[in-house]
Amino acid sequence: MQDIPALIKLLEEAHQRSIYADVCGVDIGLATDLLSQGIWASKFDGSNSFARVSETDGTVEGFILGMAVPLYLIGDKLMVSDLFWLCSERVDPKDPIKLMKSLIEWGEQLPDVVEIRCGATPVIQSPEKASRLLKHLGMEPYGEFFKKEVKACPA
Repeated sequence: MQDIPALIKLLEEAHQRSIYADVCGVDIGLATDLLSQGIWASKFDGSNSFARVSETDGTVEGFILGMAVPLYLIGDKLMVSDLFWLCSERVDPKDPIKLMKSLIEWGEQLPDVVEIRCGATPVIQSPEKASRLLKHLGMEPYGEFFKKEVKACPA
């Protein structure tokens, strides 16, 4: 749990690089609760939560938080999805793929998981970079995301 302040710092830093930087802020209490619950749950065998950090010179510079949930939230089997997969600009360039690989390997060993699904959006960076990493790990494109902005985001 001592990583929570470092993770919050990374979230805030990533948010400042995001398309939403001028639209909203980070709710620190909500983010702390979500990260705390995910990390706490990931410490127990049989948990449906997964958390890993990436450190550079003893400083947390990246993390991934994922969950195994009922397939499309209604199935009697599970799917794994990432909630957060982000790194600072200071991270070792090999660490983002290591973080995602660890989530995939975790999901593959869970007995009821039938699908691992991760997204690549332009919220923080170009989705092409994340897509290349995901394809390198054996994932393939699966549909598309669509959105409708209710309030315009600055360009």
